[in-house]
Amino acid sequence: MEDDFHLIAADGTQLEGTAWPIKSGSPRAVLPWLHGFAEHRKRYHHFAEWMAGHGIAVAAIDLRGHGASQGRRGHIKSFEGYLQDTRVFLNWVVKNYPKTPIFLGAHSNGGLIAARFLQEEGEAFD
Repeated sequence: MEDDFHLIAADGTQLEGTAWPIKSGSPRAVLPWLHGFAEHRKRYHHFAEWMAGHGIAVAAIDLRGHGASQGRRGHIKSFEGYLQDTRVFLNWVVKNYPKTPIFLGAHSNGGLIAARFLQEEGEAFD
């Protein structure tokens, strides 16, 4: 089971997201996921469903210029755009999964984005 959602980054870019909740009860944790370059969030749906089946909710967005989100394919004006996407996404996660442990996951370019985001803003999400 998956639930799609929409977010708007600080610069107005529309981002598309999907959440894979657990089947019943409260999740043990939530795993926000950032995909790699030239990928999209639904590439990871089998992994997300497997995690949800083991009590870990998963949520992912298509970063700007990827998948169903707005933006020229594979292009950003500044790396800050990816940080904006991550900021609005993690705020959504915190709001929708209150008091749930959060473990940020990523692949490839998503890992670079996650590392840079946590380096600059990680303490805001403690």
